[in-house]
Amino acid sequence: MAGMRTLSLLLVFETLIAIIIANSHGLMNGFWAFAGMMVATAIITGIINYQMTVEALDMTRMRVASWVIYLILAGIMSNVFTTGYGFPLVGSIALGFIIASIIWWTYYQLEPANG
Repeated sequence: MAGMRTLSLLLVFETLIAIIIANSHGLMNGFWAFAGMMVATAIITGIINYQMTVEALDMTRMRVASWVIYLILAGIMSNVFTTGYGFPLVGSIALGFIIASIIWWTYYQLEPANG
């Protein structure tokens, strides 16, 4: 695993940067900066420790492809709700993920391999 001390220091600096942004540019901008940096850190840590990540998550090509399709479907639905129906952004994102989750659940319940 990438050095825990280094990772801890990085998380402290990211938190401080987010607090500075929140004080300078508003709380929501600080929140989004914090969230973005945390997601980037998680992705980079997963890439650095690729073999451990693959074993721990039991990743296969089909599993990765289904997650990518899920995220694309949720993004498209969110965009349709925002631009087509005039929903607020947060509501359309939530609704997009909810509907994509229902479609995903239905597909896996009706999948012939599970029957």
